[in-house]
Amino acid sequence: MTFNLIPLEKFEKLDIPRLDVLDVRPREQFESFHIPTAINIPIDDVEDGKFELDPTKSY
Repeated sequence: MTFNLIPLEKFEKLDIPRLDVLDVRPREQFESFHIPTAINIPIDDVEDGKFELDPTKSY
């Protein structure tokens, strides 16, 4: 699995409704604020294999 980090300035220019945004922060942080279209899967769950990402998508 590969993650690509981008600067906030580039992120703000993206077409958010068309993105599969994966927010890997803890649920408490996600619930306090998040991008409306984001999916929350805490990084520990991803690393522990508790959730499988669709390999055909870019997140």
